[in-house]
This record gives sequence, C-alpha cells and structure tokens, in this order.
Amino acid sequence: MNFESLYKKVERTLGGMKFAVIVILIFTAFMIAGTFLESYYGTEFAARTVYKKFPFMFVQFLMMLSIIFATLIRLPFKKRLKGFYVIHTGLV
Repeated sequence: MNFESLYKKVERTLGGMKFAVIVILIFTAFMIAGTFLESYYGTEFAARTVYKKFPFMFVQFLMMLSIIFATLIRLPFKKRLKGFYVIHTGLV
C-alpha cells in the first residue's frame, strides 16, 4: 500500500460522517459529566477533573481533525458548499 492510498483511506475515515458522530457523542458525554460535576462541586473542580484532562483534550483534537478532513474531502471549492465551508471553518 503506497502513501497516497493510505492518506486517502485516513482522509475518508477521519472526514466521514460515522467518525464525526462518534466523536460528537463522546464529546457530549464528557460535557454532560463536566456539567454535573461543575454544578455540584464548582467550576474549578470540573476543570481539574474533566476539562483540563488529556482525554477531553484528545476528543477536542479529534473533532478538529474530523472537521478539517471533512473540508479537505470537499475541495476544490464549490459555490454550492459555501455555507459548509464557512460553518466548518468557524468551528475550527
């Protein structure tokens, strides 16, 4: 397997809808847990136990990768996808 075909496979996986949905669900679970901890124990506790930990940061990184690859898949620029490009660029 050459580098170009490997890149295309990675691009399709990371830029795909299934990957995005899984990452968003994991992110949502972290946010729910963080919100409950914050309401019971305070903002600083939630930040120390959820928001500033590696797993949460890694999920945010995966979201960023997913958005970037979803945008790269849809290049070159198409006028009908202008809204998609604007929204996803704003998310990054």
